[in-house]
Amino acid sequence: MRGPVWLVAALLLLALGATAPAAHAFDRREGEAFAREVHAARAACRSGRPLEGAHRLEGLAAVARHPESRERLYVLAGDCLERARAYTAARQLWQRAEAALDGRGAIRAAYHAAVLDELHLGRPEAARSVYRRILLHAPDTPYAQRSLVHLLYDLAPGQARIDFLLATYRAVGASKLGPLLLYRCVHEAEPQHLDGMLERCARRLARRHRSSPLAAKALLRAARRLAERGKTAEAAALYQRLILEPWPGRPRPEALYALARLRAAEGRIQAVLALTRRLERDHPASRLADDALWLEARTLRAAGDEAGARSAYRRLLARHPTSRYAAEARSALK
Repeated sequence: MRGPVWLVAALLLLALGATAPAAHAFDRREGEAFAREVHAARAACRSGRPLEGAHRLEGLAAVARHPESRERLYVLAGDCLERARAYTAARQLWQRAEAALDGRGAIRAAYHAAVLDELHLGRPEAARSVYRRILLHAPDTPYAQRSLVHLLYDLAPGQARIDFLLATYRAVGASKLGPLLLYRCVHEAEPQHLDGMLERCARRLARRHRSSPLAAKALLRAARRLAERGKTAEAAALYQRLILEPWPGRPRPEALYALARLRAAEGRIQAVLALTRRLERDHPASRLADDALWLEARTLRAAGDEAGARSAYRRLLARHPTSRYAAEARSALK
């Protein structure tokens, strides 16, 4: 019987722990009694008394000893007020929190107050002012990226957004936000066929922020667009750069496959075989490995090399039996 008894005890402990998942941090910082008060206030918020819960959490924030505790309590109190649809009260709380907190906590409070202004209180211009302030004065925080999304949403796709992104880049390009601003330029330019702008932003990103994974992604998009416009030599040069140079984000398999497709369209069979076999050899676990084998088989068959094509089909089935090309490969081998 000891087994079931221990099992029941363990389940009871887990259940008790699951009722107060946030209490442990407050227990470490403020003490066990304080943590119990926090848990009771959150329970009031969840059980249909959000205004009471918010009031109790705000009171606890006023007496908390640690800045991390105050910040977390203001967040929880604001959540309670939002749940009660007391948006004006929530905004006032965030503004008081912004004045009471330092650093990232104040930025978080300012951002939440701006969101309430925009979505619930009909003050979009006030919200945009705060988003711009966060973007320019706290570009290394996650709230800068969120503010950027809000600000871009209000602008027309294409040139208007690109102008805003480049102006912001000139102000804060040296921050962590810099690579994202240039990559968003690439993202905005591509569907609008602003090809010159796309290429300039991609090359600037690769030149100034080479250590960012976004640099290689931007060059891949620029190369693909060049190939679509018939500028195959320039596209091939970019793909070769991504293949030969070390880049974060591991873009080499995608560049190898894209260049192989480019060479296949030009009818350069030996170049296709060299690229697909290099991808297959150096990156066997890549999601493009079976695509490369399929391209190799089709290229050989189109060139009249039936034996080489059958060999490629067999390798595809042996190494990637669940590939989307498997059924066609089996059919081709019959």
